[in-house]
Amino acid sequence: MHLAEQLQQLESSGLLRLARIEPELEYLFRHALVQEAAYQSLLQEDRRRLHQSVGQVIERLYSDRLEEQAGILAQHFFQAQDYERAGRYFIMAGEVAFRQYAIPEAIAHYSRALELVPQIETLEADPLQQVYMHLGRALELNAQYERALERYAELEHWARQCGNAHVELAAVIEQAKIRSTPNRCFDREQGATLSRRTLDLALELGDRAAQARIHWILMMSHWLQGESEPMLWHGERSLALARQLGLRDQLAYTLQDIHRAYLNNNRLDEAQAALDEARQLWRELGNLPLLADNLASSADLAAVRLEFDQALDFADEALQLSQSIGNLWNHAFGRYMIGEVNMQRGQMDEAMQGLQEALRLSAQAGLTILHWRAYRNLLRLYFRLGALDRVASTLEEMRADLDQRGEGAIFDGRLTDLLWDQAVLEIRLGQFEAAERTIERGEHILAEEDQVGWLAPMVRAELALARQDWPLALECINRFLAPQWVGVSLHVRQLEGELLRGRILVAVGQLDEAESSLQEFLRKIRSAKAHYFLWGALDALSEIERRQNHPEAAAQLAQEARQAVRNVAEHIRDPELRAGFLNLPEVRRLL
Repeated sequence: MHLAEQLQQLESSGLLRLARIEPELEYLFRHALVQEAAYQSLLQEDRRRLHQSVGQVIERLYSDRLEEQAGILAQHFFQAQDYERAGRYFIMAGEVAFRQYAIPEAIAHYSRALELVPQIETLEADPLQQVYMHLGRALELNAQYERALERYAELEHWARQCGNAHVELAAVIEQAKIRSTPNRCFDREQGATLSRRTLDLALELGDRAAQARIHWILMMSHWLQGESEPMLWHGERSLALARQLGLRDQLAYTLQDIHRAYLNNNRLDEAQAALDEARQLWRELGNLPLLADNLASSADLAAVRLEFDQALDFADEALQLSQSIGNLWNHAFGRYMIGEVNMQRGQMDEAMQGLQEALRLSAQAGLTILHWRAYRNLLRLYFRLGALDRVASTLEEMRADLDQRGEGAIFDGRLTDLLWDQAVLEIRLGQFEAAERTIERGEHILAEEDQVGWLAPMVRAELALARQDWPLALECINRFLAPQWVGVSLHVRQLEGELLRGRILVAVGQLDEAESSLQEFLRKIRSAKAHYFLWGALDALSEIERRQNHPEAAAQLAQEARQAVRNVAEHIRDPELRAGFLNLPEVRRLL
């Protein structure tokens, strides 16, 4: 009986169905159970032989397009127990998936390839290193940092057994990177130890490309420790080496991250130039995850510069790109930036949604710094809405988060962050003595660690204002607004400080200075479209006009302030939160 007759007989018996005739004849089993029963009826040797034959036929038919068939070929040769071929095709399938940012698929293929390494007698060091490195990177992109560390440690062990110092260096560098950069496996001491070890080995081997990468890692480590000068030194050293050696990939990495060092030193134009150059490199290199990261960082910088329209444009692009490639890190970052900008715009529902989503995604991705920033901005949003009960519950969540991470968590300053927010809550509740004790505790911690807390003067200014100690309030807010504080994360807090200073100047009767300061502040927030601050500035200016006996001007400004309040209230759908905002003493006085 010919094959065509056999197929027709199987079709008429209901076991197969004709799928298509063109471009090739194709049949399918009518049920998966029928297929499985037919497969299991074959002897093991027959199965192995058939898989081998099918794999060889696919190789011959698609010899010019093997990458397209790599996953299928890997499975056939694995079932044929041709582990040499199966391993190579698993590697090829992993490469294809990695290039397409199909990260879970890449992880699966690379992992299968590594399982077959003992069976692949001819596998050389370079492909093996590439599999380990790409698998580690895929695991990092999938927020599986612990597993990535395990794979890098395995590669290190293999390299040491083989006496391959260059592969050992590469493996340890990746471990140092994870231990020194913002993720849940950050460990300051291990990161420092590994970085010193890799730098010594790179110098011994004369590997200048590795030195460029290590200086980049050290730059990130110093950033996380708030050490601006060594951060900048290592960053510029990495940058110089990358340019000298023509290392475009490393150049892009270093440019992307050195912008933070420039920010910390208030060199905003250089920070912008670094991000712009890195973004162009990522586009040319086709590195979509790092392009998404650049876009999110560019949104952050634009917000620092109070360029909120551009910040939203960058954040939207980062969000769309990260969603399209399944990049959780920058999905969270994009949501965070959208939430932060909307908060300054007075669009509180959109702000809350973005920040809560960023909180959820950053926890899932292990992004400890972003997770903390999202928490703190949610606190600020609740403070602005007068939702002190939600402030208190969020503070409890943050304490639990900090306790869970324990010592060695990124940024030891988190404890003082908590204390400043706790003090503000106590001030708003009228618990001035408790607030004083909380502030003193924070200042004591800073003194013990020989650190300066840039938020401490602002919290003290708020406490002095609540106690109507105008001279002390003015002294504290002037310290907060001193030029040396300008830098990363201070942009919006500086706006808050400027508005607070204007209110204090009005309270002490320095009306001319207050008016000049508040008019400049009004110009700034209108230019930035930071609409949330409008009602506070207009209210303070109205009070100035009232004290200067200009009732019509005062009434006009008060009316504008009321409208600004209504605009904010329109973007608060939650009845409880809207009521809390409208019942704030300064808001209620306007209405």
